[in-house]
Amino acid sequence: MMETFVTCPTLYKKGNISQHTKNVSKTCVLLDFYKSFLSQRYSGRVLVGVPRRGIARTKRTFVCSLRTVLLPVANGTEEIEAVTIADTLVRAGAQVTVASVEDELQITASRGVKIVADKFISDCSSEQYDLIAIPGGAKGAEKLGGCRELISLLRQQQRSGKLIGAICAAPALVLAENGFLEDNIRATCYPADQFLSKLKNPVDDEDSPVVVDGQFITSQGPGTALHFSLTLVERLYGRQKAEELAALMLLTPEDVLFGSVENNNNLKAVDVQEEAAF
Repeated sequence: MMETFVTCPTLYKKGNISQHTKNVSKTCVLLDFYKSFLSQRYSGRVLVGVPRRGIARTKRTFVCSLRTVLLPVANGTEEIEAVTIADTLVRAGAQVTVASVEDELQITASRGVKIVADKFISDCSSEQYDLIAIPGGAKGAEKLGGCRELISLLRQQQRSGKLIGAICAAPALVLAENGFLEDNIRATCYPADQFLSKLKNPVDDEDSPVVVDGQFITSQGPGTALHFSLTLVERLYGRQKAEELAALMLLTPEDVLFGSVENNNNLKAVDVQEEAAF
């Protein structure tokens, strides 16, 4: 007798396939995928009638097709930036994990807005992410910059050549303060001397609200958060995907100020890494 294994796309999105297959008989099928999901992830090939021996391979393929993002938050995090980053990347199809560096999952952002994280940063130490995106807010960025678990994850991210994004005060207080931005890495941040002075190679230009240098994507503040977020989408999924998403947000390609590339050598190295990973 064949049992039918019906999956929920939410479970797939969270990567929780293994725990839901323990009691399934040897022959299973995977049903109930959204048509749009299949079209995007598997080029329209419907995965129905996959035997159990193929589930592990299917899981690996699915996990590889997802883009995973870590969004750390703290008390004092700038809420416009945090929510814009999370919302835009989720719209693009990424799996975004909001992680608190505080003792509680709920944090109070810079203007008093409450944000409830998915998990604690300590629970993320064994995970790997395609992108770590750090919101600003002076007090929040200062707390993030002093979080050992986050800095350890960022160092691992840097060694692997994967993407690191930071906006507002975060490029200065998280990346520069912890030695991530070397002399040849160009970056921008909130245009105030107290932050710009911490960058060794700053870009202080109104026409460059987002700067991409290799694996690093940096931006200036709340007003550039959407440009920053769409640039993150571009780096994860490509320009076409970013422009399609921008159009759904009622932006034209001309409206979107994608990050300018300041160091093509660094970018080329990261592109090779990304091709190998995806």
